[in-house]
Amino acid sequence: MIGSRLTRHYSFHGVAIEVTTDWAALTSAIDSRLRWLARAPAPRADVRFDFRRIPSTERQSFKRPENPTRPVYESSLVSAVYSETRDELSIGSDDRVWVRCSPAEGATSVSYVADEPNDVWLLSHGMFTLPLLEVLKRRGMYSLHAAAVALDHRSILLAGPSGAGKSTLALALARAQFDFLGDDMVFLHATADSGGVTVLAFPDEVDVTDETARLLPELARLVDPAPPAGYPKRPVRVEDIYAARVVPSSRASLLVFPRIAGTERSVLESLDPGEALLDLAPNILLTERCSSQAHLDTLAALVRTVPCHRLHMGRDLEEVVGCLRACLQSTPRSVATV
Repeated sequence: MIGSRLTRHYSFHGVAIEVTTDWAALTSAIDSRLRWLARAPAPRADVRFDFRRIPSTERQSFKRPENPTRPVYESSLVSAVYSETRDELSIGSDDRVWVRCSPAEGATSVSYVADEPNDVWLLSHGMFTLPLLEVLKRRGMYSLHAAAVALDHRSILLAGPSGAGKSTLALALARAQFDFLGDDMVFLHATADSGGVTVLAFPDEVDVTDETARLLPELARLVDPAPPAGYPKRPVRVEDIYAARVVPSSRASLLVFPRIAGTERSVLESLDPGEALLDLAPNILLTERCSSQAHLDTLAALVRTVPCHRLHMGRDLEEVVGCLRACLQSTPRSVATV
């Protein structure tokens, strides 16, 4: 239920984040996502989120900006447009939720009509993540839709769309004593002195499907209970399943694009950097030009400085883990059969 205003404080690699809500369930959901980032209040937050319920009679206030805008993101749940003249990102979901984000100022306001349990995921994920990506982009941290694990301060990035097998592979690697940086999203920072790219951890909850739960015995207990209301998958914490260490950052050392092949054996193939960059390009929200170009430049630096591979993932999960470990520790062959 809606109640008093609740404010939580976090820090992401030196960026102070303040989140204020008026719904305890929403506060709890965001807290769960950002638990590794929780910090004492800063004198002044660099990034501020304000979630506020409004009466249903004010639905008419949910309208697109009058200034010229262009679409920058579209999914089945949300759509986002950007105003160049105002430097403002606007995100909507039907007539239930509307977001105004001023990235340069670090200010995001989220207005929503209902407080149904199904809305918790929408508000704490889609309506929180997109503005967060944009405000951090303005501060030199560039998002990548990828899972990431590390060994000896060298990371493997598992990039690709939902359903590609990123979470399954990240959990299998965490099970094999790899450090954990993130399941679905991390951030990149180009290192000017070395020409390399640093992976900044975003250790969110891991989203587990029935298929993943069946592949890993430790997750078998998750197959029967349904996900929480409104959640498409079951959120779990990697540290509750494995003794994986969460590390704040690591040097990017290997980029892998997994695909579910449905075969018995997996195949790992070298990937041309240009093709890899094309696969990564959808990570960029085409908003303000300078920061969007910097995002592209960082992705280009990534594919230029690390080996890139396409993984046709079969059912031999343990062999895949061994192959990726070997690839991380040495120069892989052009084509390796696992």
